[in-house]
Amino acid sequence: MALSVMIADDHQIVRRSLRRLIEDDERFTVVGEAGDGRTAVRRCVEMRPDVAVLDINMPVISGITATSEIKKRCPGTGVVILTFQLQLDTIRAALAAGAEAYVLKDSSENELFDAIVSAAQGNRYIAQRAAEILVDALILTGESATSVERDPLGTLSSRERQVLQMLAEGTPNNEIAATLNLSSKTVETYRSRLMQKLNVRSFAELVRIAVREGLVDQEG
Repeated sequence: MALSVMIADDHQIVRRSLRRLIEDDERFTVVGEAGDGRTAVRRCVEMRPDVAVLDINMPVISGITATSEIKKRCPGTGVVILTFQLQLDTIRAALAAGAEAYVLKDSSENELFDAIVSAAQGNRYIAQRAAEILVDALILTGESATSVERDPLGTLSSRERQVLQMLAEGTPNNEIAATLNLSSKTVETYRSRLMQKLNVRSFAELVRIAVREGLVDQEG
């Protein structure tokens, strides 16, 4: 079954080109378009696409603000930021807002397609040049692997955080799967991946981390 994609860019010619490019690949189908950030959020709420591909500079609200709203209102929708911008603060803001992927408009079509697939699965995909900027910033600021220990959830994608929170709250796998439009097998994969990323060996340890980091109310 093809992944459903919603495109948002304030230039109609860009949207048309993207639609043709994406729909030429049988893995995807474009279910909607938007010319501004607010409409992008509304389209996602209406259509619940697997992935939203968003520009950053759009009227009404930016792609970054739209990303934050989409992740709150449509947790099952992955977000790909598609832009020319390579500023460190912009990349960080997009990822902090919940975007799974950050891709440049001069990237190859295969890179865009890989980003869409990754976002649909709740996985990170960052274009090489953007990733290099993030790595350089870590080196220059003296950050290291110890930052992961200080902020263990910082290594998780927004989808992984969602799954961790629901697991820690005691939500059954089948309910998590239904809520996030995943298969039960994929939820199990997320659980295993979370334990690996957070370096824990038991589900109880996983829950303790979620509570400690504020994902779950201790009284809940």
